[in-house]
This record gives sequence, C-alpha cells and structure tokens, in this order.
Amino acid sequence: GIYLYDEKFWDIMDEEIEKRGTSFTISDLNRRYVVDSKAVLRNIDDYQWFDCGTPDALLEASVLAEKGILSPEPCNVRKGDPPPSV
Repeated sequence: GIYLYDEKFWDIMDEEIEKRGTSFTISDLNRRYVVDSKAVLRNIDDYQWFDCGTPDALLEASVLAEKGILSPEPCNVRKGDPPPSV
C-alpha cells in the first residue's frame, strides 16, 4: 500500500516515538490517525497503482509507460500544489 500524510505527520510521529521509544512502528502512527478520526482510507484498483519497489517492477512500469499503457505523470497532484521538481 501507500501512505500519504498531512502536515501534522512529524509532530504525531515525534509524540509516538516519545511514548513508544524504539518499539515505534508505522502502524502506531496509522492507528493514531484512525483513533483521532483523521484517517481517510481508500481502496485503489491495480490499474491506478503500480508498485515499483523492485528493479524488475520498475523496469516493467517503464516499459508500460514507454508503450503508453501506463502514465508516468503523478496522479496525486492537487490544484494549487507546486509543480513536481525535475
């Protein structure tokens, strides 16, 4: 999956690390967002997300983008966001 966080991420993470120390995990942070009713969960279909976490998957995504099957453009840009840096 993918996690996108708001501007409060670092503050919440610092609080969770102070509370949990070295046993802190990203699941603790996600749980905090859920408990605070700040989480927005969405399921996305495979055609909307392509995991490029391995060299083979990145190569496959590159080939699909070159063929025009997969768009290399970011899908999470909102109106008013600065343009992606090159």
